[in-house]
Amino acid sequence: VQAGDQATRIADQAPKRHEVLWRLEAGNAWRCADHPTESLEQFEQAESLISDFESGSDISVTTEAGAALTSQSLLPYQGTSYDRIMMNTYKALCYLMTGNDDAARVELRRAYERQREAVEDHSKRIEKAQQKAEENQTVDIDRTMSDESFQATLQSQYTNLEQFKPYGDYAVPYAEFLQGLFYTYCSLDSSDQERGAKSMSRALGMCPNNAYLKEDLRLSEEATGGKKAEDLTYIIFETGLAPVRRSVRIDLPIFLLGQKSGGIDYVGAAFPALKPVDDYASHLVVQAGGESVQTSLLCDMDSVVLAEFKSQMPAMIARTVASTLIKAGAAYAVSESTKKNRLTNSIMRLGTTLYQAVMNQADERSWRTLPKEVQYCRIKTPADGRLMLQVAGRQAVPVTLAETDGIQVVLVRSISASSPLITTQLSLH
Repeated sequence: VQAGDQATRIADQAPKRHEVLWRLEAGNAWRCADHPTESLEQFEQAESLISDFESGSDISVTTEAGAALTSQSLLPYQGTSYDRIMMNTYKALCYLMTGNDDAARVELRRAYERQREAVEDHSKRIEKAQQKAEENQTVDIDRTMSDESFQATLQSQYTNLEQFKPYGDYAVPYAEFLQGLFYTYCSLDSSDQERGAKSMSRALGMCPNNAYLKEDLRLSEEATGGKKAEDLTYIIFETGLAPVRRSVRIDLPIFLLGQKSGGIDYVGAAFPALKPVDDYASHLVVQAGGESVQTSLLCDMDSVVLAEFKSQMPAMIARTVASTLIKAGAAYAVSESTKKNRLTNSIMRLGTTLYQAVMNQADERSWRTLPKEVQYCRIKTPADGRLMLQVAGRQAVPVTLAETDGIQVVLVRSISASSPLITTQLSLH
């Protein structure tokens, strides 16, 4: 509760360019604190701001054009594709916590649509970044981009991106799985049941080694035939934190348009890079009714985050290079126009150097409280409704189910390997 309250206060006071990010953080904090109404309020505000940014009705001076002369970090934070998918997924969970199945249905459908929108948006971002680079008339951006030493340094900074296998075009298995659960156990008709089976099938296609998913696909397919499920409890474990963004400096060679030879000047550019957070609980053990099970990986959010980061790299690199070189070109023009007056020239060069140093900053903003991994397991609901949850090296945490009939879901959050477990519950009817 304290985290949600603090994040909300920060969001209320934050500059508009940071507000979406803080609304997302606040919404997640309230959700984990079992305050779904407060969580929904924050997520609704975040989504409304994102819609304004998408429509262009609330961007004004903070545009890509303005950022070319300032910094990408000064643009409004509009949320990544996975931010938006997870926002609608969490909204669905909050509605389920309040028993509003109709609203949850809308949010789950919206999460699914976000993935399709992301594919279209990706191509637009690359085209826009290329157009911005072509507008520059002072420095030869294409020559800098193709410089062998720059490309070699760039590749060396992003070798970790090859370690993660993407799930698909902006796919988030967690969202697919929750759709499968919802449409299977909260179905209104046979088409819902078929949709549930298809969602489970897609989730299994992304996580083929998850034995629970294989069984859940079978249960979903049986539901389409009219078979009623037994009383089951799903334990969904969100562990750790998503990767953090950090800045890396790479020197860019500057080539003036028309320059054939001569000395090459360099200017430092700040590029964002991702660093995974390795402090997390590797799994959760659940004991109930004489049975002991362990969670299995459902969604590697590191892979989701890094896959989107990698797909956006061409646009990000083009924007950063163009922005840095445009500022460098402007500084060169100022220096040339004042070189006859040594004092004025010295002052202007100092000013432009300081300006570039301040504005050449990478955008390090990200939704930090997203999990590193999402895992889950499933058990037959114990008659007494009692569960024991434990991570390695920590004392077991007792949980008593609010209901024992039908399908129960226990959401468990762990921030780090040593942090306490936070639990919330919901029922699917």
